[in-house]
Amino acid sequence: MEFRLEEVKCLCGYNNADTVTVIHFMAEKEARIVQCKNCGLQYISPRPDKEFLDWMYREGYYTSVIEDRNTWTEKTLELESKREKVHLNRLIPIMKMRNSYGYKKILDIGTGAGYFLKLAKDKGFAVLGIEVSERAAEFARENYDIPVLNVGKIEEAGFEDNSFDVVALCHVIEHMPYPDVTLMEINRILRDKGLLLVVTPNRRTVTTFLSRLNRMLGNPVKPLEDPYAIRKFKNGYCHLYPRRSDEEGYRLYLLHNLYHLYFFDPKALKGLLSRCNFSIVSYPAGGYDYGATGIRRLFSNWAVNLIARIFSLQTEIIFYAKKV
Repeated sequence: MEFRLEEVKCLCGYNNADTVTVIHFMAEKEARIVQCKNCGLQYISPRPDKEFLDWMYREGYYTSVIEDRNTWTEKTLELESKREKVHLNRLIPIMKMRNSYGYKKILDIGTGAGYFLKLAKDKGFAVLGIEVSERAAEFARENYDIPVLNVGKIEEAGFEDNSFDVVALCHVIEHMPYPDVTLMEINRILRDKGLLLVVTPNRRTVTTFLSRLNRMLGNPVKPLEDPYAIRKFKNGYCHLYPRRSDEEGYRLYLLHNLYHLYFFDPKALKGLLSRCNFSIVSYPAGGYDYGATGIRRLFSNWAVNLIARIFSLQTEIIFYAKKV
């Protein structure tokens, strides 16, 4: 698969952005994280083209680290069980609205291993997943008896108007080359007063804020390492450099570094949802990243949560939005 980069404009339609930082793809390839001067959204441009991204997800996602099938299944079951509380917390608000709005059918786009839908099914919802990775889709079918369509885009599924009560996008929208197109399609297939759940990383977190403060005080962040790539932090972003120059090293490096195309904060995501005819009805607290900053040694949990909430510094943005 040939690796090509393409220039893109912001989702708001504005084509004027400042460079935030540079991402190096080997020696000869270079992309940028830019910030729109109109809406403030940060995104990658130029970025890998759609054909390369499609190939990367189908061939590498969920298979890049653990190739042995039995080991992969065992590790995934263990990981998903640890995430049960996270998935359940996202489902509870939907359950609370079920009686008022008659919600019965949930579509999960980018369902991964399917644990969110497993919980929803256990709570009495009719469920369906969409997943580009055949390995993940097969896992959900075999281990949780979840119906999953193995398609790359929701438009390929051919759903009729008003087909679902709830659609979930949990840590998916930042991966999509054209999330505005997907959101408009979701709006079409949701019934009147249907609900959209969006969860995505927040680029404005407590950790990011303190890391920048640390640099301002003249204390550089030390590089971290993992078995696949060397991480170097600069301007609040993680740059990854392949340890090996062979094809496998390059593949693992790409899989680490190219998946997120957009970096939302609450304001940018709210603007995108509004343009796609959604109105936010709930903005619960997201996660809080204490991470390597040692923030728990400085504040009690309730204080960190309060500060993060007031200044929108949660690690996750969680929006529940109605179709309008």
